[in-house]
Amino acid sequence: MLTQNGNPYIGIDIGGTSTRIGSFQSLDTSDFVLITKFPTEQDYQQQLQQIIALNNSFIQILLQQKVNDIIKGATLELNLAAPCPGDR
Repeated sequence: MLTQNGNPYIGIDIGGTSTRIGSFQSLDTSDFVLITKFPTEQDYQQQLQQIIALNNSFIQILLQQKVNDIIKGATLELNLAAPCPGDR
């Protein structure tokens, strides 16, 4: 099963000694591409802050890639949802 727009899933594995973040092409397989790995913080709040900071960096990279694609003439894919008049 792929996402609706064909983009990969992102998984976070928080282990006792290390945390791994990877991308999966499908939820039907355990095969993944490792994005990053770092030591697991023993303090939960510190661990959360580290994951949030990496997530924000990852989003910035993706946004910059989209901007570069637009500049090169590629189309920007947006996923929008809006109610239809007959959906009531």
